[in-house]
Amino acid sequence: MSEIKDLTFQEIAEHNTKKDLYLIVHDKVYDCTSFVDEHPGGEEVLLDVGGQDSTEAFEDVGHSDEAREILDGMLVGNVKRMVSPRPPFGSLKTLPNPNPPPTFHSPHPSAQDLARAKSHVPHTPQLFSPCTNHSHFQPGDPEPKQAHTASDSSSSSSSTAGFGVGLYAVILIGGAIAYGAYNYLQAQQAQQQ
Repeated sequence: MSEIKDLTFQEIAEHNTKKDLYLIVHDKVYDCTSFVDEHPGGEEVLLDVGGQDSTEAFEDVGHSDEAREILDGMLVGNVKRMVSPRPPFGSLKTLPNPNPPPTFHSPHPSAQDLARAKSHVPHTPQLFSPCTNHSHFQPGDPEPKQAHTASDSSSSSSSTAGFGVGLYAVILIGGAIAYGAYNYLQAQQAQQQ
């Protein structure tokens, strides 16, 4: 077994082809190059997550203990997280309120006071944050790939909803017709007796 190395996301991202494929599962780096052709789910599955964190995809499938043992044999290193410097204590400051609340001197406010009160937006102090990206990302982390766009999911959900409403209508109409036929047959049978 070779020496376990610490690899950054940038180094791992370079290994994303069929002939050179690294995967990250639970912050451990695996060289899956030799397993691409043998993977039961097909090579496309591995190539889609090659060179990036595939923990979620790996766990969603529900791999067996045997698959986890095979994966352990391909371990080449750990993910090296870059630590961001923390701002010194006391450097986080609140921002001044650009629109102070209006003060009323009369029990009956003037038109000017009412206009000022309407335009006033309550101010909440904000803290300086060194990270403007998503809070769960750390420096050096690659941006996640977007598998589906919002327009794709909204169009598919609206067509599914339309199908559900149509199916409900068909069942409802069918039930009404069956009820009418039942009553008709009962009336016919009562007349014959």
